[in-house]
Amino acid sequence: KWTYGFDLRVTRYLQKLDTPGLTKAARLFTWLGNSATVIALSLIVAGFLAYRGEGTAAVLLAATNLSLVVSTIVKHIVDRARPGEKEAVIHGGPRWSYSYPSGHSMGAAACYGFLSVLLELAVAPGPMKDFVTAVLVTLPIFIGLSRVYLGAHWFSDVVGGWTGGLLFVLMLTAMLGPTVRNEGPGQTNATSPSPTNTVSASSEKGRP
Repeated sequence: KWTYGFDLRVTRYLQKLDTPGLTKAARLFTWLGNSATVIALSLIVAGFLAYRGEGTAAVLLAATNLSLVVSTIVKHIVDRARPGEKEAVIHGGPRWSYSYPSGHSMGAAACYGFLSVLLELAVAPGPMKDFVTAVLVTLPIFIGLSRVYLGAHWFSDVVGGWTGGLLFVLMLTAMLGPTVRNEGPGQTNATSPSPTNTVSASSEKGRP
């Protein structure tokens, strides 16, 4: 309740920007954060990674969907009501269950955020990589703001979702392991000969 005044001001500010084009864009961003969209995307990419032999990355990417389960559990614990018609303009779209945290924001932050981590590890530096990474990082921001604009959530719901998603990204990145983080997906761990082995090999070659 202590965030209500601030949440209301943010909602009214964003909804003052209402235009048909902005509403269409908000609906698109909301669709990109839908559970069905996030689950499908993560599983498709996970399947590709598994096919490439990157089992750990595939499993961890699929695990980002657990953020949707966590958000649902927290919603029922917090039991917060969504914005009402007296407080905000309610646009059509997904509005089920309780308000805090935003499942769209948490799922998007976890999925797109972890995808950006995998991209950083797997792809060589370049303009296209920078562009795609920027898109993946900013998508959860616009998805969260679209939920406020459409009257589906309070801004603090979105912040809670972003925070939960970020925690998932940090946890899953740590679980990748030092080898994968240092070398990146798609690279094998080459074992270099130790000085002792090199000397021994040289001695063997020198024997008659």
